[in-house]
Amino acid sequence: MFEIIAAAATLAAAPLDASAVPQAMPAPTDIAGQSKAEPVKTGDTDLQNHPQNRDLPYDEDYSALRNSDRSSLWAKLKYIPIADSTYLTLGGEARTRLETRNGQRFGRGAQDPGDLEFRFRGWADLHVGEHLRGFFELKSGLQQDYSVPQTVSDRKDVDIGQAFVELRNPIGGDGTIALRVGRQEIGIGAFRLFDMRDGLNVRRSLDAARLMIAKGAWNGEVLGGYAQNETLTAFDNSTNENFSFYGARLARKAQLGPMASTIEGLWIHSDRKGAVYAAGSAAERRNTYSLRVNGHGGKVDYDIEGTVQDGRWGDQQVSANYVSANASYLLDGSWKPKLGVRFERASGDRNAADGKMSTYFSLFARPLTLNGELNRANMTIFGPSLTVTPTKKLTLDATVNDLLRTTTGDGIYLGSGVLLRGATEGTSRQVGVRTTLGARYLLSPFVTVGAYYNHVDAGRFLKQSGNGSDLNYATIFATFRL
Repeated sequence: MFEIIAAAATLAAAPLDASAVPQAMPAPTDIAGQSKAEPVKTGDTDLQNHPQNRDLPYDEDYSALRNSDRSSLWAKLKYIPIADSTYLTLGGEARTRLETRNGQRFGRGAQDPGDLEFRFRGWADLHVGEHLRGFFELKSGLQQDYSVPQTVSDRKDVDIGQAFVELRNPIGGDGTIALRVGRQEIGIGAFRLFDMRDGLNVRRSLDAARLMIAKGAWNGEVLGGYAQNETLTAFDNSTNENFSFYGARLARKAQLGPMASTIEGLWIHSDRKGAVYAAGSAAERRNTYSLRVNGHGGKVDYDIEGTVQDGRWGDQQVSANYVSANASYLLDGSWKPKLGVRFERASGDRNAADGKMSTYFSLFARPLTLNGELNRANMTIFGPSLTVTPTKKLTLDATVNDLLRTTTGDGIYLGSGVLLRGATEGTSRQVGVRTTLGARYLLSPFVTVGAYYNHVDAGRFLKQSGNGSDLNYATIFATFRL
């Protein structure tokens, strides 16, 4: 045990020299969600081939270490030869976060002044030849001094985070086909419909099957499965047969004028036995159709996604929609200032008596903020952002977002989907103004530290509803990722 601790300390202290490439910049509200690092370059020969630390560790490929002497402990763990082309990769994460807060749920209900969070993940990735693979991960999310009832995104004693097998075969010279079956985390596109919930303390997995094909500029998949019945206690998460989904995705890389872009279409059919909205609870069968285009060219980045939904909720017709548009421009300057703008609009149930359910349902979306105070449903969000990188190790960002009800005919929801304020509790559309500040510093290729602050100045609607206090959330965190 002491040898393992000593090895981890050695890795954590590994130097990052001046040639290190900085971490990629996430959306400002997701800064503490630990966006991915570019390939790390250090004085360690093995680490010259360090792959990008990805949201989903099963996307990391360490096969290039096969022909390395693997002199470092890191390389020895990332490529453990077993026989011929069979090898094992080990990895893990330990994250601690100190949180303070006031004005939870904008002053309504039980309040908690803060807590200390710990998250642990450990995984093993076994490659048997070129065609068979098994991936296994344990996860745990713990809290101390949390004085209100915990949710499944706050705490999980320990459970199987992922356990899947994958069969893979090449197609031609530049393609692959793969079938992945079992418990797995799924992240698609910009994570607005499928996300791992990384910013919160306990990540989310699904019980699913995916048939994935990539060929040249094209890639796509068909997928289907179930959500989970998540619990707080150990080893008892189970398949939620009351929440199933299936669908397909197709994407292509393209050059749109001066922009290197990706065009992605997604269709998902979801079936929930008890879908709860402000209007009540009923069985729901909903189709979600999404089209996303994102790209980069010169100093400009953009990401645009539009979504429409149809189906049935009880005896009502589903008719919902969502649009998101983000763009940024890199200004001149030694700190590489990047000025951005964000717009999101999700429909709500304007008229409960019109026979239509128009509240948008975002499936397994990434939370809007680190503390997930609001859901996208019936919300319109707009505002600027600024990101600067004073050094290659340090990233700072700030955002200001105006928060509005899309219509006055629907309430607003917590990030978990629970109704926060009913439509009739106020007449104004103005929910508030959110300001977020974030900082992230790369201590080494393995350790990131940072801070995040979210303040929501309560708007007229919250004050009309009573208990409309401002919300404040702050955290400092440290993450060790192997």
